[in-house]
Amino acid sequence: MSAKLSLTFVVLTLAFAGCRCDDGSRAKVDAGAQPTMPTGMLAPATSSSAAPSARGPKLLAVTRVRTTETVVIEIDGAPRETSASFTYADAIALLHEPLAQTMPGFNLMIPRPFPPQTFSLLQAQLGAFRQAWTGTTTAHDAKERWAKVSSVIADLANDAEWLEAQASLVSTIDAILETVKVAEAQGKALWIRTVS
Repeated sequence: MSAKLSLTFVVLTLAFAGCRCDDGSRAKVDAGAQPTMPTGMLAPATSSSAAPSARGPKLLAVTRVRTTETVVIEIDGAPRETSASFTYADAIALLHEPLAQTMPGFNLMIPRPFPPQTFSLLQAQLGAFRQAWTGTTTAHDAKERWAKVSSVIADLANDAEWLEAQASLVSTIDAILETVKVAEAQGKALWIRTVS
């Protein structure tokens, strides 16, 4: 009973915490700004049975594999089996700022679709973040900017791991942008949410 009560408390706390985004700054992304994702929300798993199937920089990549550890990127009403992409929550934690700048209150726990009228802003926000992300050249600089948001970035050991993490998240950004194009052509909404 206490576990159920604790889970309810966590869900309600997340639901009412909301996004701390400033509506006046939605036109641009400052990738070095303080994250809106609560620090430590994606703490590493404590037991091997709960450990993610992917490790390190791979946790930022897009995948076609659906697990309980993944987040789905899909078009409203499209068959998930053939059209959805998946990524890990670590990637979405890093992308929280541009997603929340596009959709104030963005929250994986309480998903809402990105309607077609948000697509141009979403593309601009993700493009600006992608530029800041790919413009960061060393693991040290990446840690300075994003270690508080992502344990993957905090745990980088060297510049080679940074380059792998960089490429992995770019694949996720590109998958989201490609899905936005398809959704826009179909006039349908985009979902980024936990797998159910």
